[in-house]
Amino acid sequence: KPSGQNPLIINIIKRYLSGDFKIVKNTNGKPLIESNFHKELHISITHSGPIMALALSFEHALGIDLEILKERAHMDRLRRRYFPEPTPTILDFYQACTARETYIKSLGGRLFTLIDKIHLSHIDNKCLIGLHNYSHQVFFHQWDNFLLAICLDKSADKYLKYFYI
Repeated sequence: KPSGQNPLIINIIKRYLSGDFKIVKNTNGKPLIESNFHKELHISITHSGPIMALALSFEHALGIDLEILKERAHMDRLRRRYFPEPTPTILDFYQACTARETYIKSLGGRLFTLIDKIHLSHIDNKCLIGLHNYSHQVFFHQWDNFLLAICLDKSADKYLKYFYI
């Protein structure tokens, strides 16, 4: 179902909002929560294979991406065209991809209009990312053959918590 009609997503959001709300999309396709009773609720939704992930924040715009770690035919072409940093392993490649996608989702932009303008710097299990400076950070969480990435502005890392349903 479209994300705005998915009962699981609606039930998760109801944990944080009382009253009526609806999920709409802005002109760039970024989902937003409209409600008359609460301040803005930022939302980002992703899925890959059988797994869905949802990120919510009252404080910060955010982006989330989930990918299955596997070889794909187009990986070398994407590496050459969009990634100035080395991506020798599958994990490196997917971290570079998901970092860029989550950053663009947090801004509400379209992926291929900005992807080659984004700069990133890896530090441990996260990276700093931005267009002109490192304004955001991306955190990675890997399990089995999945990689989850979430992007927040640099001041928001103390708000990051994972919940599994």
